[in-house]
Amino acid sequence: MLTSALIHHVCRVDVNVALTCVIIWCQAGGFLQSVWAGYGGVRLVNGTLRLQRPRLPPNCTHLGLRHVSFQGALINVHVEEARWGVALDAASPSGAPRLQVAASDAPAGKRPQPLTTTQLVFEAGTSAAVTRANP
Repeated sequence: MLTSALIHHVCRVDVNVALTCVIIWCQAGGFLQSVWAGYGGVRLVNGTLRLQRPRLPPNCTHLGLRHVSFQGALINVHVEEARWGVALDAASPSGAPRLQVAASDAPAGKRPQPLTTTQLVFEAGTSAAVTRANP
């Protein structure tokens, strides 16, 4: 009888520890998701990486999202108070497809710009879309 009670107690502790770890990981995941999707404005919509009005979290001077993986390429997003920018990371694989960026509020007829390691800068409060460049 003592053995089954001890096994039950140990198993219950193990389940509680595992559950606690799951809760902690979920909380960390929720926090990170609020940063990249909320403040960073990162959305994946129909094969397009949308950067919807990236903005700073309260009491922050800048926000950096490094190595955002899209279509096999690595992208960096940098947000400041008055502007934000996007660039291809220097560590992006050479075999990754070429990408382009189009501002959501761009005038009709303005062509998307190629995404390179040189940062493309946008005004705060604007959005842009990253897509695979046409061959």
